[in-house]
Amino acid sequence: MNKDRRERLLDVASVIEDAKNQIQDIIEEETEAIDNMPESLQCTDRVMRMNDGIVEMERLIAYLDTFNENLNKTVENLKPTKNGKVSN
Repeated sequence: MNKDRRERLLDVASVIEDAKNQIQDIIEEETEAIDNMPESLQCTDRVMRMNDGIVEMERLIAYLDTFNENLNKTVENLKPTKNGKVSN
């Protein structure tokens, strides 16, 4: 794979990292919203759904981390070696 396409793949990794950071910000905002609710609302269905959403977003971040790790490994493996061949 040529350098331009490898760089484009790294750009994808950067976009994924930005998305992951935005999701983390949303998790923090949602957690803060739950923490600021009155105690009388802490055990409601709404808060339980909010907590479920946080768990799902955390899972999504883990998937995105794995995706980026694999993408970066792929790009690294596609770099030509000194003899011009792609390393495996």
